[in-house]
Amino acid sequence: MSRIKTTHYTRGISVTEWRNPQGEYHREPGEGPAWVMVSADGTKMQEAYYTHGLWHREDGPAVSVFWPDGTPLIRRWYQHGKLHRIHGPAYEMFNEEGTLIYTENWVNGVETPTSSTKPAVTDVAH
Repeated sequence: MSRIKTTHYTRGISVTEWRNPQGEYHREPGEGPAWVMVSADGTKMQEAYYTHGLWHREDGPAVSVFWPDGTPLIRRWYQHGKLHRIHGPAYEMFNEEGTLIYTENWVNGVETPTSSTKPAVTDVAH
């Protein structure tokens, strides 16, 4: 059974969190994020998926930060608390226009190069 708590902060920002009986951030897969921050107008600012206190999501980014218009700023893929993504970068950053400007590739918590001839970190803006 999850405990749900919403805390309201200044400027109308609120944070809703789901915790398991052990006090860890937790929601079952498919139920949605266990931690969500929204602005006064209801726009999602950040969200994080947790399983038993660890960032974890198998069908999308576990951590997302959004620009004020709701488009992605940062997306990070985690499994069992480790940055991890097989088919694409595990860390992505976008500019305000929605253009991907930075990526990092990680598998099981280890940063990996995109190929044998490229560095592990890719700055796609240059």
